[in-house]
Amino acid sequence: VSAFLLNRSSDLCGFGQITANYQKNASSFLQDGVEVIFLMPQKGDIKPQPNIVYIKTNKIYKIFKFLLPKVNMWHSTNQQYRYLRLTRSTSQVLTIHDLNFVSEKSSLKVILKLKKLQYRVNHAAVITAISNYAAEELKKHIDLKGKEIITIYNGVERIDKDERDGKS
Repeated sequence: VSAFLLNRSSDLCGFGQITANYQKNASSFLQDGVEVIFLMPQKGDIKPQPNIVYIKTNKIYKIFKFLLPKVNMWHSTNQQYRYLRLTRSTSQVLTIHDLNFVSEKSSLKVILKLKKLQYRVNHAAVITAISNYAAEELKKHIDLKGKEIITIYNGVERIDKDERDGKS
């Protein structure tokens, strides 16, 4: 089984920060037979972690998707992904951050963006949202076709354990 996580941004704010946190903690979810591959931006710092494969983005992957590794699971860490290789054996996890464009864009742009997002949701096996608000907005504007949304908050640190004394 392989997991393929992608990054949209080389900066360490926004989407880039989320993927940096995945990278930092990836070794904690590695198991026998699981290979983690990160599609990283051409620019930006990569701090290699053991047992993780790194591939730099390349425009050719947008045209010739088959050049990307074939994987069992592809996690699109945001709804604005530019790279994706889905095969019959690939499950996609799609993370939705927001639908801000609904209130920020003209009606034609909103229609086009919602159509694109609907297509992406249709092809995702699992949908996650970064907040209950984002999940509710998604339910308002997209036909989930019975799919459940799992809310996973970004960057939440465990607060149930005091690291100083090891007590919960």
